[in-house]
Amino acid sequence: MLKIGCQITTRSHGLPFLGEKLAFFWYFNILRRPDEFINSKRRKYGDNVGMYRSHLYKSPIIIACSQSIIKRVAQSSEEFILEWPTREVLGPHSISSLHGDHHKRIKSFISNALNSPESVRRIVLLVQPHIATAFQLWAQKGKVKTFYEMKKVAFVYLGKYIASFEAGPELDTLEQLILGLSKGHRAHPRKIPGTTYYHALQCRKRVVQIFLAELEKRRRDGNNKNDIMDQLMQMKDGHGDYLSDEEDENVKMSMEKRGEYITREDISKLKYTNKVVDETLRMSGISGFFFRTATDDINLDGAFMA
Repeated sequence: MLKIGCQITTRSHGLPFLGEKLAFFWYFNILRRPDEFINSKRRKYGDNVGMYRSHLYKSPIIIACSQSIIKRVAQSSEEFILEWPTREVLGPHSISSLHGDHHKRIKSFISNALNSPESVRRIVLLVQPHIATAFQLWAQKGKVKTFYEMKKVAFVYLGKYIASFEAGPELDTLEQLILGLSKGHRAHPRKIPGTTYYHALQCRKRVVQIFLAELEKRRRDGNNKNDIMDQLMQMKDGHGDYLSDEEDENVKMSMEKRGEYITREDISKLKYTNKVVDETLRMSGISGFFFRTATDDINLDGAFMA
C-alpha cells in the first residue's frame, strides 16, 4: 500500500495486468536505451520529482531516480530489503534473496573469494593460461567479436574457479543454461510455456541437477579440489550447521551470473590500466536497476509508504 505525500504525485499504471511492462521492455530490450525509460517520465512529469509511481512485475512500485533517494535506499538494508520479483529464477537461497546476518555472511564469503589479495593472486595465475589460449585461437580466426569472445573466456575461467569444471561439452551446456536463466531474471514472471520466464525456470532445474551431481560425486569420492564449491561445502551458518545442498548451488549460481605470466603485484603497478578499469565500471554498472521492498512505514522525502 502506498500513501501519497507531497513529493510523489506522478503516476502511470499502464495497461491492466501488464502495467508499464511493454514500455519497460521497449526501452530495455528493443531500443537498448534503459535511461530513456526514466527520461520519458522526466519529460512528462518534470525533472525535479525524483520518484514516479508505476506498475511493473504485477505489482505497484515506486521508481526512484534521485541520487539522494537511491543512496538512502541502497544503504538502509533494514528499512529496504533486497527482493527481486523474479527471485524464483535464482532460488530462495541465492544472495539476492537472503536478508540479515545470513546475507552478510554469504556476501562476505563471496567478496573474500573474489577480492581478497590472496584470492586475486590465485585468480591472476589461474586465468592467464585461458587468456593465452584464447589469444592463440583468436589469431587463427583472424576476426573476432571481442565482447562475446571475452564472455566465453570469463565463463571458462569461472567454471574452473568455482567448481573445477574443465572446458568441454558439459561447460558449454552449462553456459547456455546460465544464459537462459539470466534472461528470465528480469522477465515478466509468467509461468506459461514459451515465455522467457518459464524457459528460465526450466534452465534453473537443469543447472541445479548439474551442481547436485557434482556435489554427490565429491562426497562419494572424497576429493578436495580446493575451489569455491569445496569452500561452500565446509561453510557453516550462524547456528553452526553446514549449508544445505540447495543453498550451496544457489550461491554458485549467483556467482556464475564474474611465457612468464604477470602477477597481481605487476597488475597493481599498472596505474593507468587500473584507472581505465575503475572508470569503465563507474560509467557502466553491471545492473541498470535494482529492487528493494520497504519493511515498515517509511517517510521518503515526503512520500509515505506503508
